[in-house]
Amino acid sequence: EYATTPAVLFEEGVSIRARPPQSEWSHFEELSGGQKALVAVALQLALHSPDASHPCLYDEVDAALDTRRTKALADFMAQREGAQSIFVSHRPELLEAATMLVGCYVGESGGSQAVSVMA
Repeated sequence: EYATTPAVLFEEGVSIRARPPQSEWSHFEELSGGQKALVAVALQLALHSPDASHPCLYDEVDAALDTRRTKALADFMAQREGAQSIFVSHRPELLEAATMLVGCYVGESGGSQAVSVMA
C-alpha cells in the first residue's frame, strides 16, 4: 500500500486519512469541506515549526466552517505565541481575534489600497 521508491512516490502523491470527532477514519476525499479545511490547517501547523518566525497565509480557509468551528480556529491561532498568521476572511470570529486588522479596497485609481483598521 505504501510506495518506497521516489519515482512512484511522486507519481502517486500523498494519501491523507483523518478521523473527525465521533467519526471513523476517512480518506481526505470523503471529508466535508469544513473537515478538509481543518485537516489542511492541522497538516500545515504540524509541518510548521512552532517557533518559526515566517508568516503563514490562510486565504478564506474558514469559508466552509460553521461559526463554532471558525471561533475555535480563531481561539487556537490566538494562543500560538510568536506565530505570524495572515488570514483573508470576512468572518467576524476571525476578525475579532486579530491583533492587527488591515482592510483592502479598490481606490479611485482602480488599484488596491490598504488601510490599517486596528493596530
